[in-house]
Parts: sequence; structure tokens; C-alpha cells
Amino acid sequence: MRRSFFILFFIFTSLFAFADEIFFSDRPGSYAIYNDLRFEEQTIVGICYVGENTVLARSYEVKSGNELQILVQFITNDNKITLGDNLRILKGDLNSSQASARLLPMLMNWANTWYNSKEEINKKDIYSVSTDDDYFYNSWIPVFQLDYIGNKKDISVFSIGLIADFSDKRFFEVTNIPQPVESESYKIKKGKALDVVIDGLSVPLDDNWKTDNNRLYRIENKTPQDSAFMIETINYVEAGIPSLKELTKLLLIGNMNFVLFTDGLSIEAEDNMYNITMRVFDPVQNKVTIQQKQLIDREDGYVSIATLACYETLYLQNKKYFDKILH
Repeated sequence: MRRSFFILFFIFTSLFAFADEIFFSDRPGSYAIYNDLRFEEQTIVGICYVGENTVLARSYEVKSGNELQILVQFITNDNKITLGDNLRILKGDLNSSQASARLLPMLMNWANTWYNSKEEINKKDIYSVSTDDDYFYNSWIPVFQLDYIGNKKDISVFSIGLIADFSDKRFFEVTNIPQPVESESYKIKKGKALDVVIDGLSVPLDDNWKTDNNRLYRIENKTPQDSAFMIETINYVEAGIPSLKELTKLLLIGNMNFVLFTDGLSIEAEDNMYNITMRVFDPVQNKVTIQQKQLIDREDGYVSIATLACYETLYLQNKKYFDKILH
């Protein structure tokens, strides 16, 4: 993250008394964005953790363009979440609309329901609880780990990530769910098998894939990079990352494009490996790519990260071909 994030993080958190108990485990800058259709006006709700139990919340009403941004620090009192002494309004007005008036009570409700369930959420990854409504959780989602409430069509998460600074367009300029266009697609014919070994790992590629350096392989039939494959080996312990699961989460939210937490995303763990499949939206091209990552534990803190990326339309037409590479 860029230096400006840490400067603004220091300014914002210095407005509040430091919390006695840090109950959020997210890295500062982690965020989740929701599409809320429960009321008359469609509202985009973004929740970003900035540190010291402090959350920056943003609501944007799609039709009117009315926007509210507030900075809230939560504290615990008798095993419940309550507000700290200060509430900072960064943009807009709490009373400017019904959606704006709902934002703070909604945050308090989400915070308390999550706080009472967070141990079970992290233990089971997928968890649900019923209070005033049915809450469905996914441990990979930042901040409140909330996937959707009640009927998924009414309110659900659609993007997660990690902001680079406090002007990051992926969080602060989202005005609706992305509507990507399809990329050009074609059927890939199975080619002659290649003997590809990268960092000691054998990879089942064929001669559809071209390389200049035996590190990055590409299929380039319609564009300079219809699809790409590479392997990197790093020591995550030396990088200060406590576990392979934490590294997986960082890879999931750390993409500099717009990660869509929608159908098609999956995280699986088996045999000291994590497999991620995610949909990533590129706002410049207005297209979605599928990114598959496989994390292979090499012991002593070393892990190999195999990455396969291609346009979603091409992936769906050749799903069996691509899935054989990392599975």
C-alpha cells in the first residue's frame, strides 16, 4: 500500500481513543461492498476497516447520487458492541435521506451480530445465524464477514479488496454493480504436450502456450495475452505473514483490479494446498478475467503460487482444458 494510506490512517485513528481490545483481525484497508435492494432506493454500501476497531462506511444511492461517508470506532461494553465517543462525518449528511439515516443503525446491528458469532465463523468458514433476520457469513469476506442477509437477492456482497489509499476508485467511486462486456472467445484445440518444469514443479501445458523466459507462459491467438500462466515461489514467513491461510486471503483481496465476490468465486483447502478461483473486473477494458491460484506448501515457510488467468468468456468455453492445469 502506498504511503498516503498510512498518513491518512494515522490522522483518522488519532481522532479516537485507542481501543482496549482489538477484535477485528483484518488488515487496515480491507473492504467489502454490498448491493442493497431491500428498500425503495438501490444503495451501494461499502465497509472498510481502517484499524483500531475503526470502520469507514460509505452509502451511495444509485438513482439520486446521494452519498454519505462516516468514520466510526466500535468499543465493547458488557460483551456488546457500542459506539465510541466520536462519530466523524466525512461526506454528506446523516439526515439527507432514509438510506443515510439507516447507515449507522445498520452498522451497529451488523457489528453486534457478527461479534457474537465471529469465533464460529472463523472456525467453520461458512456460518449462518438468525436474530432479527437470517445472516449468512463467509470467513473470507473482510470486516463483518457478511455474505448476505435473508434473501440473497435483497442484499449481498459483490466486491472485496484492499484499498491502496483514501482515494481508491475501487471503493470510493463505486456507483453500481459492474456490467462487463464479453471478450472474444474460441475453442482451444489440445496441442502437443510440453515438458514444463518451473521451480521444481511439473506443469501439464501444451504447445498452445508460448514463453520467452520459461517463467511466464501465454496463449496469444487473438490478443497478446488471451491467457497467462506463471509460478512464483516465496517465503511467506520471512514476509511476516503468519500462515498459509492468511497469505491466501491477502492474494484474494490484494488484487489491484476489482475482485467480484459473486458466483464463480471459490476457495478450497486440501493436502497443504489452497485453491482460489476468482472473478476480476478490469474497468479499463470493461471485461472480467478468471484468475485461478494454487498455493503449494514447500515447507520451511516457502510456498509456490501457481497462477492461471484468462478472459472469462474464453475460460467458460474451455473450462475442462484450463481446469486440468491446476487440478
